[in-house]
Amino acid sequence: MYRETRSKEQLVNVAVVCVLAADVEAQLGTANGGTVYCLYDYTAHKSDELSFHAGDQCVILRKEDDLESDWWWASLQQKEGYIPRNYIGVSN
Repeated sequence: MYRETRSKEQLVNVAVVCVLAADVEAQLGTANGGTVYCLYDYTAHKSDELSFHAGDQCVILRKEDDLESDWWWASLQQKEGYIPRNYIGVSN
């Protein structure tokens, strides 16, 4: 049986990367007044979803409850609806 071994330093580095990634994830929709940018094109499949194009700017209005772990409520061009959170990013 193969077992990968890591030094304590490597494990600490992995833990730091995980914490940093979680911090970035937590900031999505809270930095810049909730403004995020669409990274990819998306076509809505349901009436309560928003369609968007890569580069579109939208505002996160609601996120992080049991029903919206992967989908966040947002506004885009005076419309509101769900967007998939893995299609959005923040800009510096």
